[in-house]
Amino acid sequence: MQTEEKRENIEEKKGERMEMPVSEALEQGPGKAPVSGAEISVHDTENGHPSEDVYILAIESSCDETAASVVKNGRTVLSNIISSQIDLHTLFGGVVPEIASRKHIEKINQVIEEALSLAETELTYEEP
Repeated sequence: MQTEEKRENIEEKKGERMEMPVSEALEQGPGKAPVSGAEISVHDTENGHPSEDVYILAIESSCDETAASVVKNGRTVLSNIISSQIDLHTLFGGVVPEIASRKHIEKINQVIEEALSLAETELTYEEP
């Protein structure tokens, strides 16, 4: 199949998935739903409307950055905090893995606390 034909086929299938109700999209199998798992979890599958707000704490680290973000209902970014180590690693001419690892450990709690505070939310635990 030619590249252009493949693109058209993908777009056609995507359009079909976007038109179906969330509950039907879930039945299509993994990777077939038109929205992410976070967005699906906040929908009442009976009528497709939000049943309650869901807050997602996203944590990410690269070789020289530690970050946390709070996202509401999979779409609204309430906070996005990034702690960079660029200045520190510049002194050594590049990233030093051992130093980067230690800095991630030092910064992760601060970054998470700041992201939660800026989003005006907190972590809670519910018994299963």
